[in-house]
Amino acid sequence: MTGRRLHYVVHDYTDRWRKAETIILIHGFARSGEFWFNMVPYLARFYRVICPDLRGLGKSTPLHDPARALSLSAYIGDIATVPTMPAPQRFIWSAKRSAAQLP
Repeated sequence: MTGRRLHYVVHDYTDRWRKAETIILIHGFARSGEFWFNMVPYLARFYRVICPDLRGLGKSTPLHDPARALSLSAYIGDIATVPTMPAPQRFIWSAKRSAAQLP
């Protein structure tokens, strides 16, 4: 994503004295991280929840040539760059049929 911005939101309402696991919620094609809005309040009480907007979608930088910019490796690379402080040793990845729409 050189020169582009990948938008994400971190929801963390866990007890500060407890080390919570991280969940990354990936939305489906033509959606945004807001897709998970109704699940975040519950999950964020027990987990650190990260909701990114995949490249070209939601509040992330729009794509000028989606046919060339969209691929499974590009999406995985984007997710790997989501800043997490402190970086989780392990995380749970949940997706809404995102792989089914990849070219």
